[in-house]
Amino acid sequence: MTKNQLNTIGLLISILLFSLAIFRQDLFFWPSRPRINYFLSQYFNNYLISLSFILFSIFFSKLLRQKWWLLLSFFLLLEIAYLFSLNFGPVFFFDKIRNTKLLYHFQRVSLSVRPLIQFEKECSRFDKELLYTLKPGRSSFNHHEFDIQLEINSVGLRDKENDLASPKAIFLGDSYTMGWGVDQENTFVELFQKASGLKSLNAGVSSYGTAREYLMFKRLQMDSLKLVVIQFNETDPPENQYFIKNQTLGIKKEEDYNGSVLSNSKLKKYYLFKYIKSAFMIFVNESLIPSLKKEKIRNSSFEEEFPNYAPEFIYFVENIRKMYNGDILITYIGGFNTPKNVINTFQDHFKGSERVHFLNLGETLKPSDYFYLDDHLNTHGHKKVSDELVRKFAGLNKD
Repeated sequence: MTKNQLNTIGLLISILLFSLAIFRQDLFFWPSRPRINYFLSQYFNNYLISLSFILFSIFFSKLLRQKWWLLLSFFLLLEIAYLFSLNFGPVFFFDKIRNTKLLYHFQRVSLSVRPLIQFEKECSRFDKELLYTLKPGRSSFNHHEFDIQLEINSVGLRDKENDLASPKAIFLGDSYTMGWGVDQENTFVELFQKASGLKSLNAGVSSYGTAREYLMFKRLQMDSLKLVVIQFNETDPPENQYFIKNQTLGIKKEEDYNGSVLSNSKLKKYYLFKYIKSAFMIFVNESLIPSLKKEKIRNSSFEEEFPNYAPEFIYFVENIRKMYNGDILITYIGGFNTPKNVINTFQDHFKGSERVHFLNLGETLKPSDYFYLDDHLNTHGHKKVSDELVRKFAGLNKD
């Protein structure tokens, strides 16, 4: 074989290794060998990606008759640029590129490797009905823009133990209500409690849809309740639809939960060229594949995908009303892409409802109220939400 042929084979092997590590991780699974599978999942697959970049640099450079270390150095410098930008960009220069395609790219890369608090071994626990709750006790959670401490009560909620006893306000929601990325004293639930003087319980748990929020609500004390705040998010409908159809969330298996915990721990581990790999996969999935297809991908609207999202959400509001007859305040906190008519649907429906109110936070929150890389509210955003909630609650009391 000629040198060019050998180099071509080496180049193809590097591409094959990369493809196997990305698309066929199942090939490295050994039945009934948990320790081996843990090693393969946590280390082998990741470092196979690093090896594939090194081999690609060597053999591709040789085919071009260039020095292999030049291409490898380029990859290393690019990886260092990602490492610096993701870890120090929020402090040094992200404000100058806010709302640009460059920052959006960094956001996509950061979110692709973001760990999930609900599958952090130190932060969550298995629950037969809800799949998971937060883990009682103290723990920490961090990513590129934050490093926070959690204080979780015995029910598995991010609040103090004494707040479980006869709260006057209960906040139902997902990670936005829970306070993803902000310290406990800076969540809008805690700020609302201090400003209003109303003993409040933060019942928000990451990724909960309205169905699980309703099931969690049934576990809480309601004897002193004066206010229930329910946060809607456009990610809620699939869970809501399943529960209404089956009157259950399905059988929750601990091995499924543990599998998600394992995948989450793998996501957190750093390996050489991790961020270049993530950026490449984003390019392939969002740009290359759509451009290669003959027909353009038509993005269905929210209403087309979930035509019954409003009646399904209302179903849970009505069931909460059967257990509690005080004021219910419905809020929306989420991304910026939710169509205004989705929010208007709720406003129109609840206009004539007795003691059911709506607060459109989408009109108040701005891009500066969210983290640069993460899609959750920052400290300033939580303060703004709290102010709006306090103002709305004061108006309810006047009525």
